Order: sequence, then C-alpha cells, then structure tokens
Amino acid sequence: MDALELLEAHRYEEAINAYRINLQETPDDWASFAGLARVLQASGDYEAALPLFERVDEYERQRTPGSAGRKADMACVQWCLGRREEAKQLMRGLVDGILDRTIQFADLAGGVQQGALLYFMGITTHDSEAADYALAYLRRLSKKSRIKHWPGPVALHLLGQLDAGTLLNEACGHSHIAAASQAVADSILSRRQLCVALFHVGSALRAQGLETECAEWMRACVALKNPLVEPEWFLAKHEFQHHP
Repeated sequence: MDALELLEAHRYEEAINAYRINLQETPDDWASFAGLARVLQASGDYEAALPLFERVDEYERQRTPGSAGRKADMACVQWCLGRREEAKQLMRGLVDGILDRTIQFADLAGGVQQGALLYFMGITTHDSEAADYALAYLRRLSKKSRIKHWPGPVALHLLGQLDAGTLLNEACGHSHIAAASQAVADSILSRRQLCVALFHVGSALRAQGLETECAEWMRACVALKNPLVEPEWFLAKHEFQHHP
C-alpha cells in the first residue's frame, strides 16, 4: 500500500513513515509534504501538521499567484489547537482576499466554503460580528449566477433560502441522512459534498441554539468514510473528540 492508501485505511503511523520515506528520496515532492501534513492532521498531531501546511501554503501561493494556498487547512488546524482567534483571522483573511480579488481561485460558487467556515467559527465562539460578516459575504455571493454551482447551495441554506433536505439532495441526490450516507459509499465526490452539507446543516442548527440537533448532523458528517480533504470533516471530528 502506498502512503495515501495507508492514510485512507487509518493506518496513520505507517502512512507517516511512508510519506517521510518519500521525502527522503525526493525532498522537493510537495505532494508528499501535503500528504504528510494531512496524515498528521488526521492522527491529531496538529502541532506537527501546522508548519507543513504553512510550507505548502507558501509554495502553492508562489507557484500560482491568486491561489488561496492552504489557509483553510491552517485555520482548521489552529481551531483544533484551541487557537480560535487565529483560526478566525485566517478565515477572515480568505474572505477578504476573495472580495478584494487578491485571491482569484476559490470554489466554483465563488468562495462559499470560506464564508461558510467563517460563519461556523463565528457562531461557535459567539462572535456576532464575524458571523454577521460571513452572512453578508454569502448573501453577496448568492446574488451571482455562480451560486448554482457546488457548494453554492450551502450558502443558500445558511441564508435560509434552502431547507436541509434540498441541500442534501443537491449534494448527492438523496434528501435523508441515512439514504444519503449509503448512496455516497462508492463516490468520493458525492461523499465530499455530503460531508460539507451535513456539517453546515449542523452549523445552521447551532446558530438557532439547537445543539442536540446540531450534534446529530455533525455525527453523521464524522461517520462518513474518509472525506479527508474537507476541513469540515476534521472540524466535526474535533467536536466529538472534545465534546462527545
């Protein structure tokens, strides 16, 4: 098994060793740097993951001007380290970068992920200014034609324009958690989209003060099989590690 397969099998120590061997053999293999950062994050070694994400972030932004780099991953790791203000600052910087066009490459909906994650961080820390700023940003994106592309429906849900079942249906073609989770078992793209949808339904419920219902949706997000590139999966996982 290669390093990625070991990561997906949750054989984290073996995956870490495999990535390190790759980097010994090819020191400028940035894919292995990113992979090592990811597996360290998955194993919960956030302190070790952060400087690697920072290195990959610098490389990607230098290679591709206008790229968002790995700022979202860095924010996620900072959040999991308990550095919530630093995480919010990173996410706010992404939103501001999209607005002033210093960041030119975002998701197909124009940067919904960044606003949705800032909203989650704002409501979770009871930071009404950050949450309101995120909603205003998402409202601005919602008026553009690109909002029809994924993850545009997430913004519409957070803005109260789309119900949870319709959001799940947009993500994977099923409107109920159990059916949706079963349907995406063999489709990594649908699984990633469902992961994001489940997380942000939970986020919207938290904003309404419905923590029990929020936990149900977050738990369904964590239960998905390895959507390992989505910050939402790691954030939901962290919720249950610290608040089971």
